[in-house]
Amino acid sequence: MKKIMLIDGNSILNRAFYGLSGSNMLKTDEGIHTNAVYGFLNILSKYLADEKPDYIAVAFDMRAKTFRHDQYEEYKANRKTMPEELAEQFPLIKEVLDAMNIKRIEIEGFEGDDIIGTLAKKCSSKDIEAVVVTGDKDFFQLINNKIRIKYPSSRMGKTDTYEYTEKFFTDRYGIMPEQFIDVKALMGDSSDNIPGVKGIGEKTAISLIKEYGSLENIYANIESLTAKSAKQKLIENREMAFLSKELVTIKTDIEDLWTEDEFLFEEPNKSQLKSIFEKLQFKSFIKKFNLENVKADKISDDDNDANNQFFDEVSELKNVVSEKDFLQLSNSINEAEKICLLCNSDNELIVYISDEYIYSFSLEHCKDKKLRVLLEWISSPGVKKVVHDYKSIILLLNKYDTSISGVIFDTKIAGYLCNPALSDYSIETLCETYISVNLRKIKKNELAE
Repeated sequence: MKKIMLIDGNSILNRAFYGLSGSNMLKTDEGIHTNAVYGFLNILSKYLADEKPDYIAVAFDMRAKTFRHDQYEEYKANRKTMPEELAEQFPLIKEVLDAMNIKRIEIEGFEGDDIIGTLAKKCSSKDIEAVVVTGDKDFFQLINNKIRIKYPSSRMGKTDTYEYTEKFFTDRYGIMPEQFIDVKALMGDSSDNIPGVKGIGEKTAISLIKEYGSLENIYANIESLTAKSAKQKLIENREMAFLSKELVTIKTDIEDLWTEDEFLFEEPNKSQLKSIFEKLQFKSFIKKFNLENVKADKISDDDNDANNQFFDEVSELKNVVSEKDFLQLSNSINEAEKICLLCNSDNELIVYISDEYIYSFSLEHCKDKKLRVLLEWISSPGVKKVVHDYKSIILLLNKYDTSISGVIFDTKIAGYLCNPALSDYSIETLCETYISVNLRKIKKNELAE
């Protein structure tokens, strides 16, 4: 059986936003908030891997009023203003979805719920299994043997999922999924300002539906209710109960919504997607989507050449081997106000001093006199040093019974503080991520004896 995945865009983006809020609210170094988009993509990529759908769509609400506002003017009237940090991420996730070639739908006058409801029912009638991804319990009313709900709960970047099949739902609630409409009609929904029957909560609502089967049957037998308090509340709020049932019922008959080819799950536009991920500084997703070797749309060959001119034209990687090399390095150090220092994977020290040279040398190849000179300025607090990965340098220098002083900045720590979600904080990755410079283009010659 073929399968379609239908994603409740507003619900999942909201869940992702609050799941990575507070101190975990990610943003780029340009101040663009990305925590909701990041969480959304984590959820999406997980479910795509789990479900492998043939078709996919994401539905969003529009700001315009819907037919429900015509039925009840106060519908959603108590909604708080969306945080600006979340609002600015809706265009971002839509940009990502477009680059992924994932169909997204918004229809004026209807909610995303109605779009998903129509597609789910239409597909199930065509023998296509529908998987609805949402954090909204209203969708429980759609569940049948071909429609199931993936209900994610995100916290601190971790997502747990509850899988609502027909059996799971009936075992949990003791009613059929379509009867959940009547439960919601009785208990109302404060988040959408749906009144329901004042004073009737979920427990009582479920109990009444278990006994009477539907809202209509409750009122048909209202005089036989033994619970006087519930009976009185029902009598007093009859009009609101039936209005609430109309408001909570998801439409499943929007016309001309399903065209099979439109919803096919296809390969993304990789260059466009990488461009967006670079803008959002989603290094981990560039790897997850296998985009490392893809050329991003926003970077042309001319741009790449310009970005690397600094290293190609004014800098040279100089291996420090001869006495002359060490003398030049020592003189450069003595004249410099500060230097940059890092340890590479071969346990060599790389020193950047000026626009003229980048020096590399191995302590193992240093003669005693040379080594003393080098260790003196490394340990000297008078020479201010910017380092990358302070810890690795300390470990290397420990082998030579010396330490490093005068460190004023560590770019690896700075990289982590800018984005704790990255999986790689190498100097090459940070330069590519933040200043679009390709350090790997500098070719290092073999170190001579």
